[in-house]
Amino acid sequence: MTVPVLDTLARFGKARGGNAVVAFVCSLPVLFGAVGAAVDYSNLATARASLQTAADAGALQGARELRLAGANRETVLAVAEAHARQALGDDRAFAFQGSVSDAKDRVTVTLTEAVDTYFLARFAGTADQVQARAEARVLGGVPSCVVALDPASSGAITVTTAKISAPQCGVRANSVATDAVVTARNGAISAGVTCSGGGVRNGGTIEPAAQTDCPPTPDPLADRPPPSVGPCTHTNYNAIGIAILTPGVYCGGIKIRAGTVAKFLPGNYIVKDGPLEVANTAVVVGLGVGFYLTGAGAVFDIAANTSINLTAPLTGPLAGMLFFEDRANPEGTHRIESRDAPVLLGTFYLPKSRLEVGAPGGIGLLKGLIGALSAWTIVIAKDISVADGLNLTLNANFDQTKVPTPNPMTKGDITLAR
Repeated sequence: MTVPVLDTLARFGKARGGNAVVAFVCSLPVLFGAVGAAVDYSNLATARASLQTAADAGALQGARELRLAGANRETVLAVAEAHARQALGDDRAFAFQGSVSDAKDRVTVTLTEAVDTYFLARFAGTADQVQARAEARVLGGVPSCVVALDPASSGAITVTTAKISAPQCGVRANSVATDAVVTARNGAISAGVTCSGGGVRNGGTIEPAAQTDCPPTPDPLADRPPPSVGPCTHTNYNAIGIAILTPGVYCGGIKIRAGTVAKFLPGNYIVKDGPLEVANTAVVVGLGVGFYLTGAGAVFDIAANTSINLTAPLTGPLAGMLFFEDRANPEGTHRIESRDAPVLLGTFYLPKSRLEVGAPGGIGLLKGLIGALSAWTIVIAKDISVADGLNLTLNANFDQTKVPTPNPMTKGDITLAR
Protein backbone atom coordinates (compact mmCIF):
# COMPACT_ATOMS: atom_id res chain seq x y z
CA MET A 1 0.00 0.00 0.00
CA THR A 2 2.90 2.34 0.69
CA VAL A 3 4.30 2.40 -2.83
CA PRO A 4 1.01 3.21 -4.66
CA VAL A 5 0.32 6.12 -2.32
CA LEU A 6 3.75 7.61 -2.91
CA ASP A 7 3.36 7.18 -6.63
CA THR A 8 0.02 8.93 -6.58
CA LEU A 9 1.42 11.86 -4.64
CA ALA A 10 4.34 12.13 -7.02
CA ARG A 11 2.08 12.14 -10.08
CA PHE A 12 -0.15 14.86 -8.48
CA GLY A 13 2.86 16.98 -7.77
CA LYS A 14 4.02 16.76 -11.40
CA ALA A 15 0.60 17.64 -12.84
CA ARG A 16 0.54 21.32 -13.96
CA GLY A 17 -3.21 21.52 -13.89
CA GLY A 18 -3.19 20.44 -10.29
CA ASN A 19 -0.58 23.06 -9.41
CA ALA A 20 -2.76 25.75 -10.96
CA VAL A 21 -5.77 24.66 -8.99
CA VAL A 22 -3.79 24.48 -5.79
CA ALA A 23 -2.27 27.92 -6.41
CA PHE A 24 -5.67 29.43 -7.17
CA VAL A 25 -7.24 27.87 -4.09
CA CYS A 26 -4.34 29.07 -1.93
CA SER A 27 -4.64 32.61 -3.30
CA LEU A 28 -8.37 32.91 -2.65
CA PRO A 29 -7.99 34.30 0.90
CA VAL A 30 -5.61 36.98 -0.38
CA LEU A 31 -7.94 37.95 -3.21
CA PHE A 32 -10.99 38.03 -0.97
CA GLY A 33 -9.02 40.06 1.55
CA ALA A 34 -7.95 42.63 -1.05
CA VAL A 35 -11.48 43.03 -2.37
CA GLY A 36 -12.87 43.25 1.15
CA ALA A 37 -10.32 45.85 2.17
CA ALA A 38 -11.03 47.93 -0.95
CA VAL A 39 -14.76 47.88 -0.25
CA ASP A 40 -14.19 48.77 3.38
CA TYR A 41 -11.88 51.66 2.54
CA SER A 42 -14.39 52.97 0.00
CA ASN A 43 -17.18 52.85 2.56
CA LEU A 44 -15.02 54.62 5.12
CA ALA A 45 -14.02 57.34 2.65
CA THR A 46 -17.63 57.93 1.61
CA ALA A 47 -18.78 58.11 5.21
CA ARG A 48 -16.03 60.52 6.15
CA ALA A 49 -16.76 62.84 3.20
CA SER A 50 -20.42 63.15 4.13
CA LEU A 51 -19.48 63.54 7.78
CA GLN A 52 -17.14 66.42 6.86
CA THR A 53 -19.89 68.14 4.90
CA ALA A 54 -22.17 67.88 7.93
CA ALA A 55 -19.46 69.16 10.28
CA ASP A 56 -18.87 72.15 7.97
CA ALA A 57 -22.59 72.92 7.88
CA GLY A 58 -22.89 72.72 11.66
CA ALA A 59 -19.86 74.89 12.37
CA LEU A 60 -20.86 77.56 9.85
CA GLN A 61 -24.42 77.82 11.12
CA GLY A 62 -23.21 77.87 14.69
CA ALA A 63 -20.88 80.77 13.86
CA ARG A 64 -23.73 82.68 12.25
CA GLU A 65 -25.81 82.12 15.38
CA LEU A 66 -22.86 83.33 17.45
CA ARG A 67 -23.11 86.75 15.82
CA LEU A 68 -26.66 87.28 17.08
CA ALA A 69 -27.13 89.49 20.08
CA GLY A 70 -27.53 87.51 23.27
CA ALA A 71 -26.44 84.20 21.75
CA ASN A 72 -25.11 81.77 24.37
CA ARG A 73 -22.99 78.64 24.06
CA GLU A 74 -25.88 76.24 24.58
CA THR A 75 -27.96 77.82 21.84
CA VAL A 76 -25.04 78.02 19.43
CA LEU A 77 -24.13 74.36 19.90
CA ALA A 78 -27.76 73.25 19.66
CA VAL A 79 -28.06 75.06 16.32
CA ALA A 80 -24.78 73.56 15.12
CA GLU A 81 -25.84 70.04 16.02
CA ALA A 82 -29.27 70.45 14.44
CA HIS A 83 -27.73 71.54 11.13
CA ALA A 84 -25.19 68.73 11.21
CA ARG A 85 -27.95 66.17 11.73
CA GLN A 86 -30.06 67.77 9.02
CA ALA A 87 -27.14 67.48 6.59
CA LEU A 88 -26.68 63.75 7.30
CA GLY A 89 -30.30 62.67 7.64
CA ASP A 90 -32.14 60.72 10.28
CA ASP A 91 -30.69 57.33 9.32
CA ARG A 92 -27.13 58.17 10.44
CA ALA A 93 -26.03 57.58 14.01
CA PHE A 94 -23.06 59.70 15.03
CA ALA A 95 -21.64 61.41 18.08
CA PHE A 96 -21.59 65.21 18.18
CA GLN A 97 -19.04 67.27 20.07
CA GLY A 98 -18.95 71.04 19.92
CA SER A 99 -17.24 73.93 21.59
CA VAL A 100 -17.30 77.72 21.56
CA SER A 101 -14.11 79.65 22.25
CA ASP A 102 -13.89 81.85 25.34
CA ALA A 103 -13.67 84.90 23.07
CA LYS A 104 -16.85 83.76 21.31
CA ASP A 105 -15.19 84.01 17.92
CA ARG A 106 -14.89 80.29 17.01
CA VAL A 107 -17.24 77.34 16.84
CA THR A 108 -15.69 73.88 16.58
CA VAL A 109 -17.67 70.80 15.59
CA THR A 110 -16.38 67.22 15.73
CA LEU A 111 -18.48 64.32 14.44
CA THR A 112 -17.63 60.66 15.04
CA GLU A 113 -19.42 57.72 13.45
CA ALA A 114 -19.05 53.95 13.58
CA VAL A 115 -18.97 52.44 10.08
CA ASP A 116 -19.73 48.80 9.37
CA THR A 117 -16.70 47.02 7.92
CA TYR A 118 -15.92 43.36 7.42
CA PHE A 119 -12.32 42.69 6.53
CA LEU A 120 -10.65 45.60 8.31
CA ALA A 121 -12.49 45.12 11.58
CA ARG A 122 -12.11 41.34 11.72
CA PHE A 123 -8.72 40.69 10.18
CA ALA A 124 -6.67 43.85 9.98
CA GLY A 125 -7.52 45.15 13.42
CA THR A 126 -8.34 48.59 11.96
CA ALA A 127 -10.84 50.73 13.87
CA ASP A 128 -14.18 51.08 12.10
CA GLN A 129 -14.76 54.71 13.13
CA VAL A 130 -14.45 57.87 11.09
CA GLN A 131 -14.19 61.42 12.35
CA ALA A 132 -14.58 64.90 10.82
CA ARG A 133 -13.75 68.23 12.37
CA ALA A 134 -14.63 71.77 11.29
CA GLU A 135 -13.95 75.17 12.84
CA ALA A 136 -15.82 78.29 11.79
CA ARG A 137 -14.25 81.58 12.75
CA VAL A 138 -16.03 84.91 13.15
CA LEU A 139 -13.64 87.64 12.06
CA GLY A 140 -14.65 90.85 13.71
CA GLY A 141 -18.32 90.15 13.29
CA VAL A 142 -18.60 92.47 10.31
CA PRO A 143 -19.26 91.98 6.60
CA SER A 144 -16.38 92.24 4.14
CA CYS A 145 -16.09 95.30 1.94
CA VAL A 146 -12.53 94.79 0.64
CA VAL A 147 -11.15 91.43 -0.47
CA ALA A 148 -7.78 90.97 -2.20
CA LEU A 149 -7.95 87.53 -3.81
CA ASP A 150 -4.31 86.89 -4.73
CA PRO A 151 -3.11 83.92 -2.63
CA ALA A 152 0.59 84.74 -2.50
CA SER A 153 1.53 88.29 -3.50
CA SER A 154 3.45 90.74 -1.36
CA GLY A 155 1.49 93.92 -0.73
CA ALA A 156 -1.83 92.41 -1.79
CA ILE A 157 -3.31 95.37 0.07
CA THR A 158 -0.96 98.36 0.12
CA VAL A 159 -1.69 101.82 1.52
CA THR A 160 0.99 104.48 0.98
CA THR A 161 0.54 108.10 2.09
CA ALA A 162 -3.21 107.46 1.94
CA LYS A 163 -6.01 105.80 3.86
CA ILE A 164 -8.65 103.08 3.67
CA SER A 165 -11.65 103.93 5.85
CA ALA A 166 -14.05 101.04 6.42
CA PRO A 167 -15.38 101.42 9.98
CA GLN A 168 -18.41 99.16 9.47
CA CYS A 169 -16.82 96.35 7.50
CA GLY A 170 -13.77 94.18 6.96
CA VAL A 171 -10.58 94.55 4.89
CA ARG A 172 -9.14 91.16 3.94
CA ALA A 173 -6.08 89.89 2.05
CA ASN A 174 -5.95 86.20 1.15
CA SER A 175 -2.21 86.27 0.48
CA VAL A 176 -0.03 84.16 2.78
CA ALA A 177 3.01 86.37 2.16
CA THR A 178 4.70 87.78 5.25
CA ASP A 179 3.85 91.26 3.96
CA ALA A 180 0.42 90.59 2.51
CA VAL A 181 -0.88 93.84 4.06
CA VAL A 182 1.42 96.87 3.89
CA THR A 183 1.10 100.41 5.18
CA ALA A 184 3.92 102.84 4.38
CA ARG A 185 4.73 106.56 4.63
CA ASN A 186 1.92 107.31 7.06
CA GLY A 187 -0.51 105.04 5.27
CA ALA A 188 -3.50 104.07 7.40
CA ILE A 189 -6.25 101.48 7.54
CA SER A 190 -9.24 102.04 9.80
CA ALA A 191 -11.68 99.15 9.54
CA GLY A 192 -14.06 96.97 11.50
CA VAL A 193 -11.44 94.26 11.05
CA THR A 194 -8.24 94.01 9.00
CA CYS A 195 -7.24 90.44 8.30
CA SER A 196 -4.18 89.04 6.52
CA GLY A 197 -3.76 85.47 5.34
CA GLY A 198 -0.06 85.92 6.04
CA GLY A 199 1.61 88.80 7.84
CA VAL A 200 1.59 92.58 8.04
CA ARG A 201 4.29 95.19 7.42
CA ASN A 202 2.97 98.22 9.21
CA GLY A 203 4.85 101.42 8.56
CA GLY A 204 1.79 103.53 9.28
CA THR A 205 -1.37 102.91 11.28
CA ILE A 206 -3.85 100.02 11.36
CA GLU A 207 -6.75 100.41 13.77
CA PRO A 208 -7.68 98.13 15.37
CA ALA A 209 -4.53 96.00 15.03
CA ALA A 210 -4.61 93.60 12.10
CA GLN A 211 -5.26 89.90 12.54
CA THR A 212 -2.79 87.53 10.87
CA ASP A 213 -2.84 83.96 9.55
CA CYS A 214 -6.51 84.29 8.70
CA PRO A 215 -8.14 81.54 6.63
CA PRO A 216 -8.64 82.60 3.00
CA THR A 217 -11.93 83.97 1.76
CA PRO A 218 -13.02 82.15 -1.41
CA ASP A 219 -14.05 84.48 -4.22
CA PRO A 220 -17.50 85.48 -2.94
CA LEU A 221 -18.77 86.23 -6.46
CA ALA A 222 -17.24 83.25 -8.25
CA ASP A 223 -20.70 81.97 -9.16
CA ARG A 224 -22.10 85.32 -10.31
CA PRO A 225 -23.00 84.88 -14.02
CA PRO A 226 -21.77 87.58 -16.41
CA PRO A 227 -24.10 89.45 -18.76
CA SER A 228 -24.43 88.31 -22.35
CA VAL A 229 -22.29 90.07 -24.95
CA GLY A 230 -23.98 90.83 -28.23
CA PRO A 231 -22.75 92.45 -31.45
CA CYS A 232 -21.03 95.83 -31.41
CA THR A 233 -23.34 98.82 -31.17
CA HIS A 234 -20.43 101.31 -31.09
CA THR A 235 -16.81 101.09 -32.21
CA ASN A 236 -13.91 103.17 -30.82
CA TYR A 237 -16.36 105.55 -29.17
CA ASN A 238 -15.13 109.09 -28.37
CA ALA A 239 -17.18 111.37 -26.14
CA ILE A 240 -16.55 115.09 -26.67
CA GLY A 241 -18.35 118.16 -25.33
CA ILE A 242 -21.70 117.21 -23.80
CA ALA A 243 -22.29 113.52 -24.43
CA ILE A 244 -25.26 111.29 -23.63
CA LEU A 245 -24.27 107.62 -23.71
CA THR A 246 -26.76 104.78 -24.09
CA PRO A 247 -26.40 101.13 -23.01
CA GLY A 248 -24.81 98.80 -25.55
CA VAL A 249 -21.65 97.00 -26.63
CA TYR A 250 -18.75 99.43 -27.03
CA CYS A 251 -16.12 97.61 -29.09
CA GLY A 252 -12.68 99.20 -28.84
CA GLY A 253 -13.67 100.88 -25.58
CA ILE A 254 -14.96 104.29 -24.52
CA LYS A 255 -12.82 107.43 -24.38
CA ILE A 256 -14.19 110.48 -22.61
CA ARG A 257 -12.07 113.41 -23.73
CA ALA A 258 -10.81 116.35 -21.66
CA GLY A 259 -13.47 118.87 -20.72
CA THR A 260 -16.33 116.53 -21.63
CA VAL A 261 -19.49 116.20 -19.55
CA ALA A 262 -20.66 112.61 -20.05
CA LYS A 263 -23.95 111.25 -18.80
CA PHE A 264 -24.52 107.49 -18.90
CA LEU A 265 -28.18 106.56 -19.17
CA PRO A 266 -29.34 103.64 -16.97
CA GLY A 267 -28.43 100.18 -18.22
CA ASN A 268 -25.56 97.82 -18.98
CA TYR A 269 -22.42 98.93 -20.81
CA ILE A 270 -20.24 96.22 -22.34
CA VAL A 271 -16.72 97.61 -22.78
CA LYS A 272 -15.04 95.17 -25.18
CA ASP A 273 -11.43 94.94 -26.38
CA GLY A 274 -10.50 98.40 -25.23
CA PRO A 275 -10.42 100.67 -22.17
CA LEU A 276 -12.85 103.00 -20.47
CA GLU A 277 -10.73 106.17 -20.30
CA VAL A 278 -11.75 109.38 -18.55
CA ALA A 279 -9.36 112.27 -19.26
CA ASN A 280 -8.51 115.24 -17.05
CA THR A 281 -11.22 117.87 -16.49
CA ALA A 282 -13.98 115.46 -17.59
CA VAL A 283 -17.20 115.02 -15.61
CA VAL A 284 -18.96 111.63 -15.54
CA VAL A 285 -22.36 110.87 -14.03
CA GLY A 286 -24.54 107.80 -14.24
CA LEU A 287 -27.43 106.46 -12.15
CA GLY A 288 -28.23 102.77 -12.47
CA VAL A 289 -25.26 101.91 -14.69
CA GLY A 290 -23.03 98.83 -14.77
CA PHE A 291 -19.89 98.18 -16.81
CA TYR A 292 -18.81 94.72 -17.98
CA LEU A 293 -15.16 94.72 -19.05
CA THR A 294 -14.28 91.96 -21.50
CA GLY A 295 -11.36 91.25 -23.81
CA ALA A 296 -7.79 92.49 -24.13
CA GLY A 297 -7.28 96.03 -22.83
CA ALA A 298 -10.69 96.21 -21.17
CA VAL A 299 -9.71 98.20 -18.07
CA PHE A 300 -10.82 101.55 -16.66
CA ASP A 301 -8.42 104.47 -16.32
CA ILE A 302 -9.80 107.57 -14.61
CA ALA A 303 -7.50 110.59 -14.47
CA ALA A 304 -6.86 112.74 -11.40
CA ASN A 305 -8.60 116.00 -12.31
CA THR A 306 -12.03 114.51 -12.93
CA SER A 307 -15.42 114.39 -11.25
CA ILE A 308 -17.11 110.98 -11.00
CA ASN A 309 -20.52 110.00 -9.59
CA LEU A 310 -21.85 106.51 -10.40
CA THR A 311 -24.44 104.14 -8.95
CA ALA A 312 -25.03 100.52 -9.95
CA PRO A 313 -28.21 99.11 -11.52
CA LEU A 314 -31.15 98.03 -9.40
CA THR A 315 -32.05 95.03 -11.56
CA GLY A 316 -30.71 92.87 -14.37
CA PRO A 317 -27.51 90.87 -14.79
CA LEU A 318 -25.38 93.72 -13.40
CA ALA A 319 -27.64 94.53 -10.45
CA GLY A 320 -25.45 95.95 -7.71
CA MET A 321 -22.33 95.79 -9.90
CA LEU A 322 -20.52 98.97 -10.96
CA PHE A 323 -17.61 97.18 -12.64
CA PHE A 324 -17.52 93.46 -13.49
CA GLU A 325 -14.32 92.15 -15.07
CA ASP A 326 -14.53 89.13 -17.36
CA ARG A 327 -12.89 86.22 -15.51
CA ALA A 328 -11.21 85.19 -18.78
CA ASN A 329 -9.48 88.55 -19.22
CA PRO A 330 -5.70 88.77 -19.10
CA GLU A 331 -4.26 90.29 -15.95
CA GLY A 332 -4.38 94.10 -16.01
CA THR A 333 -4.45 97.25 -13.90
CA HIS A 334 -7.48 99.45 -13.26
CA ARG A 335 -6.85 103.02 -12.09
CA ILE A 336 -8.89 105.63 -10.25
CA GLU A 337 -6.81 108.75 -9.67
CA SER A 338 -9.77 111.13 -9.42
CA ARG A 339 -9.84 113.36 -6.35
CA ASP A 340 -13.54 114.00 -6.71
CA ALA A 341 -15.44 110.71 -6.75
CA PRO A 342 -17.76 110.91 -3.73
CA VAL A 343 -20.40 108.50 -5.08
CA LEU A 344 -19.29 105.06 -6.18
CA LEU A 345 -22.28 103.03 -5.07
CA GLY A 346 -21.91 99.38 -6.00
CA THR A 347 -19.41 96.55 -6.34
CA PHE A 348 -16.03 96.62 -8.06
CA TYR A 349 -15.41 92.99 -9.09
CA LEU A 350 -11.95 92.70 -10.66
CA PRO A 351 -10.82 89.11 -9.98
CA LYS A 352 -7.95 89.05 -12.50
CA SER A 353 -6.46 92.51 -12.02
CA ARG A 354 -5.02 95.10 -9.66
CA LEU A 355 -6.97 98.15 -8.58
CA GLU A 356 -4.90 101.29 -8.04
CA VAL A 357 -6.63 104.16 -6.26
CA GLY A 358 -4.35 107.17 -6.53
CA ALA A 359 -1.07 107.32 -8.41
CA PRO A 360 1.51 104.95 -6.87
CA GLY A 361 4.50 106.95 -5.64
CA GLY A 362 2.55 110.19 -5.48
CA ILE A 363 3.66 112.64 -2.80
CA GLY A 364 0.23 112.76 -1.24
CA LEU A 365 -0.07 116.50 -0.75
CA LEU A 366 -3.56 116.69 -2.23
CA LYS A 367 -6.52 115.10 -0.51
CA GLY A 368 -9.56 113.40 -1.89
CA LEU A 369 -12.48 111.43 -0.51
CA ILE A 370 -13.36 108.48 -2.74
CA GLY A 371 -16.78 106.91 -2.19
CA ALA A 372 -17.50 108.93 0.96
CA LEU A 373 -21.12 109.75 0.03
CA SER A 374 -22.01 106.23 -1.13
CA ALA A 375 -24.38 104.20 1.03
CA TRP A 376 -22.04 101.26 0.42
CA THR A 377 -19.11 100.23 -1.73
CA ILE A 378 -17.50 96.80 -2.09
CA VAL A 379 -14.13 96.12 -3.73
CA ILE A 380 -13.02 92.62 -4.78
CA ALA A 381 -9.82 92.51 -6.80
CA LYS A 382 -6.67 90.47 -7.26
CA ASP A 383 -4.62 93.16 -5.48
CA ILE A 384 -5.47 96.63 -4.19
CA SER A 385 -3.36 99.73 -3.58
CA VAL A 386 -4.33 103.18 -2.30
CA ALA A 387 -1.84 106.05 -2.58
CA ASP A 388 -1.18 109.73 -3.16
CA GLY A 389 -3.24 111.26 -0.38
CA LEU A 390 -6.57 109.65 -1.28
CA ASN A 391 -9.00 108.32 1.29
CA LEU A 392 -10.88 105.32 -0.06
CA THR A 393 -14.06 105.27 2.03
CA LEU A 394 -16.15 102.11 2.10
CA ASN A 395 -19.47 102.46 3.85
CA ALA A 396 -21.73 99.55 4.68
CA ASN A 397 -25.15 101.20 5.01
CA PHE A 398 -26.86 98.49 3.00
CA ASP A 399 -30.35 99.42 4.16
CA GLN A 400 -30.11 103.03 2.96
CA THR A 401 -30.43 102.29 -0.75
CA LYS A 402 -32.39 100.09 -3.13
CA VAL A 403 -29.20 99.08 -4.96
CA PRO A 404 -28.88 95.38 -4.11
CA THR A 405 -25.75 94.01 -2.47
CA PRO A 406 -24.10 90.67 -3.26
CA ASN A 407 -25.52 88.39 -0.56
CA PRO A 408 -22.25 86.59 0.26
CA MET A 409 -20.67 89.92 1.19
CA THR A 410 -23.29 91.07 3.67
CA LYS A 411 -23.58 87.97 5.85
CA GLY A 412 -20.47 88.74 7.87
CA ASP A 413 -16.90 87.59 7.92
CA ILE A 414 -17.23 83.91 8.73
CA THR A 415 -14.50 81.59 7.49
CA LEU A 416 -14.14 77.83 7.68
CA ALA A 417 -11.09 75.78 8.60
CA ARG A 418 -10.82 71.99 8.90
